[in-house]
Amino acid sequence: MAMSRSFNSQQQINNTFATVKTNLYASDYIANKKAKAIFCNATATSLPTKSSISVSNNKQINSQENLKLFNNASILKQQDSSYCTLYPFNTANLNINLYTTTDLSNVPVLQFVPTGADPTTIDSTGIYYPLYEFYTLDPCGSLFGNTECYKRNFLNYWVPNNPTNCPEITLSDIATTTNYLNWTLKDNVVILECQTLTIPSGNTLVNSLFTITNDGTITNNGTLYNYTSGTITNNGTINNVGTLYNYNSGTITNNGTFNNPTNLYNADGTSTCGSGTISGITGYLVGCPP
Repeated sequence: MAMSRSFNSQQQINNTFATVKTNLYASDYIANKKAKAIFCNATATSLPTKSSISVSNNKQINSQENLKLFNNASILKQQDSSYCTLYPFNTANLNINLYTTTDLSNVPVLQFVPTGADPTTIDSTGIYYPLYEFYTLDPCGSLFGNTECYKRNFLNYWVPNNPTNCPEITLSDIATTTNYLNWTLKDNVVILECQTLTIPSGNTLVNSLFTITNDGTITNNGTLYNYTSGTITNNGTINNVGTLYNYNSGTITNNGTFNNPTNLYNADGTSTCGSGTISGITGYLVGCPP
């Protein structure tokens, strides 16, 4: 039986807020190529007038078509330091704020009128009042323009928002358990700089034979046992709110920050739990697990 259309996702979904990256029509591709060829490295060298704008490659923008090409080239080159690569979003889409941010690092946003200093911040003491007499917003028209034609200049400073994708880490990712309270480390583990591993209150984590390398944060609200050649190397932060026992050839090396050392117990070889090795931490206590 013939179907009138294929059942692909784009046709089934009502794109009320547009798609993140739409397919370009041939006309869009040609328009982008034209904009890059004519105005790729051009920047405005004179303030806009009603008749024209002078740009750095000795061209005049004296028509609506050329103005559109110039603005398109400016947007295209925002995306990449090599300039004029394809800008991956449409600034007219309603979902634009979900995956863009505003880069105003080199834009004079606020100017202090008496000295002409920019950038500046508003004095909170109230001595410069009324504010509009002492401060000028967007003094160069970079954001909102000096004429009606340039009131949306701020769109030129929208850039892709590329947040760091940091994977979550939990006890269930690194350890085995039978009751979801008592956990046993199952392999060597590295906690990334952006990660936080939390041992909840009432939970225990046993590390025997394996190595925990912490470049991020460990928050121990429960109990952590490190023994039988278990190793903990801390290059980040350990918040030892609960209790940590190091014994029977366990090793803890601290190159970072270790908070609450009085909740850390290290065996010294005088009892049946052997001895542990600790470096880079002071103020811990001597003892074995109960």
